[in-house]
Amino acid sequence: MSTGRLHGFESLEERSLLLALDFVGTLVEVVPQPFRLRFETAVDGFREHTPDFLAVFRDG
Repeated sequence: MSTGRLHGFESLEERSLLLALDFVGTLVEVVPQPFRLRFETAVDGFREHTPDFLAVFRDG
């Protein structure tokens, strides 16, 4: 199942991921840069990361 929408990508790896997700039958939604994670590491203290995509599947 496809989301029926176009999604931008910044690298060939992201393009490959989005293409593969198009063929997953349980895909419901793809959300670009859905949230920012903030976490603490033992070495660097607090860090932040924004995932490129959130893929939501029908089966969780």
